[in-house]
Amino acid sequence: MTKEKRGPSWIKYPLVAVAAIAAVLLIGVFAVKILQPLLPAKWTARTPTEYVERTTGAKVSDAKLVFHEDTHGGFHGDGDTLMVFDCSEAGEEFESSLSAWRELPMSDKLYNELSGEDGTELYLCDVFSRHGIYYGGETPKVNSGLYYLNNRHHNAKSRDDENLFDHSVNFTFAVYDRETKKLYYMEVDT
Repeated sequence: MTKEKRGPSWIKYPLVAVAAIAAVLLIGVFAVKILQPLLPAKWTARTPTEYVERTTGAKVSDAKLVFHEDTHGGFHGDGDTLMVFDCSEAGEEFESSLSAWRELPMSDKLYNELSGEDGTELYLCDVFSRHGIYYGGETPKVNSGLYYLNNRHHNAKSRDDENLFDHSVNFTFAVYDRETKKLYYMEVDT
């Protein structure tokens, strides 16, 4: 008496195997669609404009991106992301999208940390100038406008925490200059 050789059951039922694979793929596609809003913008944004819109809420789709540089990379993802948008052609939707931003001037503490007045690194000035952004021979000075801050450091008490400098620095800062109609976006990770 010879034993019948048996293979895996999916060989006997190829249609069932194909249906199972299709079901797994379909579930995966729907899971990504459902989870996408929960994932960080860096992982899901397709363009720099979409990235700024997701991180700050500013509707810059009608603005012109005049500068973009991202030095993030390596194992830890340290680096700077800098963008400058010309918003002179942006419509009312852009202005209304900034309603959650804060009016300048910023607090003395935050200004000192970003400008280096308290002896810290010159982040706002240094980061922009390191990347060759000099408007009129100097780094951007904004007198009238709005700003956005998201302190992403693990020790931050809230996203508005103005204690930016710790062992490492992880924050997103953007400022909109009403006079020049420019939006400056900066993300720093050390």
